[in-house]
Amino acid sequence: MFSRGKGTLKQQLANIRPALEERSKKDERLKEFLKIKSQISQICAEIAGCGQSKGVTDQDVDQCDLTMKKLGELISHLDELQNEKMLRHQKVKSHISTISELSEVMSIDFSKTLNDIHPSLSDSSNGASLSISNDTLASLTGAIHSLKQEKQQRLQKIQELAKFLVELWDLMEMAIDERKAFSNVTRLISASVDEVSIRGCLSADVIKQVEVEVQRLNVLKASKMKELVFKRQNELEVIYKGDDMDVDSESARQIPTSLIESGNIDMSKLLQNMDDRIIKAKEQALSRRDILDRVEKWKFAVEEEIWLDAYERDENRYSAVRGAHNNLKRAEKARILVSEIQSMVWNLTAKVKAWEADTRVSFLYEKVPLLDSLDDYNVQQKQKSRV
Repeated sequence: MFSRGKGTLKQQLANIRPALEERSKKDERLKEFLKIKSQISQICAEIAGCGQSKGVTDQDVDQCDLTMKKLGELISHLDELQNEKMLRHQKVKSHISTISELSEVMSIDFSKTLNDIHPSLSDSSNGASLSISNDTLASLTGAIHSLKQEKQQRLQKIQELAKFLVELWDLMEMAIDERKAFSNVTRLISASVDEVSIRGCLSADVIKQVEVEVQRLNVLKASKMKELVFKRQNELEVIYKGDDMDVDSESARQIPTSLIESGNIDMSKLLQNMDDRIIKAKEQALSRRDILDRVEKWKFAVEEEIWLDAYERDENRYSAVRGAHNNLKRAEKARILVSEIQSMVWNLTAKVKAWEADTRVSFLYEKVPLLDSLDDYNVQQKQKSRV
């Protein structure tokens, strides 16, 4: 309470006004300090993970230093903390987005993952601000690391299964339509972990489906392999038969049958072996083609030679019987052809010997070495010439 002084009331008020104004300014300055200190305390509490600050009182402010310089220092510190808060908020949002993407690819419960870290991350409906504490940021970083490792492991798992699936499809010659159901899996075979972003493509359910399909195909493989082996055996026999190559079909079938029934054979290797045999048989058949064409011409020429011998022994060959004119023309052509037989035999013999030297196997024709047949023909011709 002010003491009553001398002078009029107006003079007295004029005397105390500076003190009152100074007191008012100090109160306003103190309010500013308290407001800024309160904001600093709240942000520090959020960074520390304490939620709400305990509040700031007059005792928390050094009332002996309420200068503008001190106020400016507090404001500068508050700006730094607000920037730090903003950066942390952005980082939390970015981490949440990354976790969302990873969870979506693997069909993992996104909300539960966030709630396990901090309830404010999964439920902002109650008005609570996102936690930006060091612990929250560390937990978010750890969750992302774990999810990325899980994604890498799941991708490797599904790529291994997909490769095995393709091998089984190829091995069992599965139709394209039967493969379409798992095209979403096989397209991941060569994908890098960063390229995989399709929703649910690495879910536990998808991996389980592929595992079940691989198991199913493995069961089917045994019977399917036997069918494919015999399919290839038939293909071999067609090649052999088409080019008059010697093969014991019954024996050839018995060998793979015994191997399959023994259970001690790698079916993929057996099929590969048969594929190799088919390729070799086709190559051999192709290499025989020229010789076989020459054999057919030689055989035809020999048949014409036999006919011509019989024709020339026929004393009535010039009689005016029906067809005599045609026989005469045939005889003229046959004499030309017969005159070429010896040259045919020499050339054919040379071709066969070259073929056998190259392949190191005997050239069989009608299950008999062709060179033997040619030698027999030469012997017969020599005996015929002596008669």
